[in-house]
Amino acid sequence: MKTEKILETPLVTPPPRAGQMILRGGQTVGKPGQIVSAANRWRENYNPLRNLTMRRVNELLELGQRGDTSYLQWTYRYIERGNPILSGLLSRCEAPFAGFDWSIRTRSSLPHGATAAMAANQQRTLADAYEKIDNLRQALLHLHSADFRGYAHLQKHRSQDGAIYHLEPLYQWTVCRDGLEGNWFWNPDSLSTSQPLQTLGVDYCMGGPSLPLADFIIRECQRPIDEIGLVDTVRRGLCEKDWDGFIEIYGIPGGVVTMPSEVPQGRESDYVNLAQDIAEGAAGALPWGSEYKPNAGPRGVNPFSPRLNRLDENLILAGTGGKLAMLTEKSGDSRGNSRVHDKSFGEIANGRARSCAECFIRQFDAEILQLHHPGEPALAYFDFGAEEEEDLQSLCSNILTLQQSGHAVSGAWLAEKTGYALVPAGNQSSAGMDKALHGMPAQALPQNQDS
Repeated sequence: MKTEKILETPLVTPPPRAGQMILRGGQTVGKPGQIVSAANRWRENYNPLRNLTMRRVNELLELGQRGDTSYLQWTYRYIERGNPILSGLLSRCEAPFAGFDWSIRTRSSLPHGATAAMAANQQRTLADAYEKIDNLRQALLHLHSADFRGYAHLQKHRSQDGAIYHLEPLYQWTVCRDGLEGNWFWNPDSLSTSQPLQTLGVDYCMGGPSLPLADFIIRECQRPIDEIGLVDTVRRGLCEKDWDGFIEIYGIPGGVVTMPSEVPQGRESDYVNLAQDIAEGAAGALPWGSEYKPNAGPRGVNPFSPRLNRLDENLILAGTGGKLAMLTEKSGDSRGNSRVHDKSFGEIANGRARSCAECFIRQFDAEILQLHHPGEPALAYFDFGAEEEEDLQSLCSNILTLQQSGHAVSGAWLAEKTGYALVPAGNQSSAGMDKALHGMPAQALPQNQDS
């Protein structure tokens, strides 16, 4: 009779071996059942928002400064889900980011000794490498989260031949650091430690023998938005708690009843109960001589709306990089405001997309080009972000003016700026195109801006 093998859950996750791939949830690829250790299940039973005070916020931020990030990052996850402004910022910033297209571009000016053929070969190599990645969009969105949480890590998963086919996003609470600027460590059990080398060991170090730094793509942000969001969450909670108390008192006005001077002996409790019901808004009659004074508002307006608006403004100011003016932009209709907001968030997302692209250029492109084109300068690169929305009509008009005044324009540069495959006027064949593009006449300028 065949019996199923019983998997024993280890107390802690075993250290990774050289060349072993890891998964974001504290699991290890290749082990039976992809075992999850018992130690890293503590997160599922821990709600960091319980009794979250400003003192605890300061403790968490200080832990993060020392590289002990497990509790801080787990708390960030909760506030991103529960703080409406922070959640909205994430959604609005991710929406245009997720819609950007990536491409492989070549340098507009080639260094000495480089050729257009070398650049084209490198472009094809990089395009092929990126096409093999099965979760590139997810990986880019994970790098974007560094702007909110402070950092983001991707591990490169390789096939048998060494080709990268997957970029595994690691949870931020399963990564810690040796101090403010020290080495990063894989912390699958989310241990709280500011000395990871002594607590975890060298096998968990990113850059050590088991986890070479070349297997990771890392992005850092020096001013994470969630730091401000964490403080905002506590202050918002206190403000709304007091507002609820304010509504309880003044929303449905209660009052105070002054009893008459002559209350029959033995009927005092009946009078008190009747007065209490009336004071709490119940219908009824009071004995002759009673006086009812309702609770009146202590001021003309409640003090909580301006405070909450101020908290919203501070968080939005941090989350949009100083573009608070977009929220007060006046327009003739709602569609105008919507266009202003969309443009602002598009600019924010585009800047972050360019930053993510630079991480790939340094930590992915460099490896691929060095492997397949050793000794060659980097002539191609990964590009990610919004398409340039330069007014082509104005560009071509300006170039035409320059050429009419006797100034030459590089055809290769113009082709890259416009995206058009330019040929000299009167010559529609591709023969000699490279030669013709350098010094093409003004008649070759594109006339149709919508093509």
